[in-house]
Amino acid sequence: MLPPAGESWGFSTWGDDAGQKTERFIRQSLGCHAREDACVSVELALIHRADNEYNPYAISVAMPARFGGDADSRHLGYLHDGKLRNVGMGRLPDLAEAAGGEVTCTGTAYGTGGLNLDLPKPAELARAIDEFLGRDGGPLRHHKQPSVETNNAVSALQSFAHPQEPVERLELTTWFGQVGRSLAVTDGVSRRLLGHVDRGYLFLEDERDRAVITRLLAEANVPIAKQIAEPAIPLADEWPITEVPNIQIDPHAEVFRFLAPGLIAQYNPRTRKLWVEDSRLVGQALCYAARAGLEVSEVGLPRTPWKLDDEFKFDELRDYGLRKQVQLDRETAVKSIIREFNNSVRHGVKGGFTQRGLQIRSLSNHAGNSNRVRGFFPPSRSVCRTAAAAVRCP
Repeated sequence: MLPPAGESWGFSTWGDDAGQKTERFIRQSLGCHAREDACVSVELALIHRADNEYNPYAISVAMPARFGGDADSRHLGYLHDGKLRNVGMGRLPDLAEAAGGEVTCTGTAYGTGGLNLDLPKPAELARAIDEFLGRDGGPLRHHKQPSVETNNAVSALQSFAHPQEPVERLELTTWFGQVGRSLAVTDGVSRRLLGHVDRGYLFLEDERDRAVITRLLAEANVPIAKQIAEPAIPLADEWPITEVPNIQIDPHAEVFRFLAPGLIAQYNPRTRKLWVEDSRLVGQALCYAARAGLEVSEVGLPRTPWKLDDEFKFDELRDYGLRKQVQLDRETAVKSIIREFNNSVRHGVKGGFTQRGLQIRSLSNHAGNSNRVRGFFPPSRSVCRTAAAAVRCP
């Protein structure tokens, strides 16, 4: 039985006889007619209704099994979807399944027809369910349901639509967006966008380019996260770090979205938890994370494939509190890179600071080609002064 905790949960009811059914339940629970000013505790049941056409994770608020009858005859109403999302859409269904089909809890009856549930706050209830079910550190789910989305994603991860193109030289441009600055990495000859450096991580349009671009960035003294040879969660045998999954990253302040080409996983940078839409995509997602230097401490999966957003509340999947912090981190990262450029200038790199931004041409990198770095710093005068100082040549 779920313990009462003083948090009043309402639930939805409808139908012409809903009020009469609730009054009858209260009267049967008390053994007499309730007074208008009554406020007493009663026992209720929570039943997972997978047959609900609107929401397969729906939780029925019902009379306890001792009243007799099936789930339909005992049904009083449904928990609101908003509450289910706050707990995690799949948690109460999982708990009900573990308990044999339904869970009992305490309700509060007031007057002749008022009825609410007495439950913990959603976050507290979520933690208690996880602890009871042994989810922390427990084995991952293994999805077996046929899934067209999963089949398409597996196929896309294993192949690339176009032959790999050569990388001639790099051009880096700092951009100021909604969440601060990042570095756009472009091929200086073909003008092809190669990827971005975001919070120190290199995210590429074509993951096959990682080795050469990493080397060129190192030669230009641009720091990026290193690959994780021995991640905390071991990689699958079929997806070692030497494999190349066709994944692109859509970076936001609060989450890194793994695309292939649709969304297959989400990485919460605060909790370092990797949420994957299907267990059959975990190996590929962990492989990419290790290649990009993303530390993964835990993997999360939905009860049903491709239902992450339905089953878990948004602040488990993403951390919206990171947006302000990311702005500060990116400012610091860009200043660090400019200091590296300053060191390069002292060793003979030619550059200039114009109204368009910082432009540095490095020494030849390979085959007579050179790297070029340009930066645009509209929002911060201090960064502009730093950029100007970085390109003063003797």
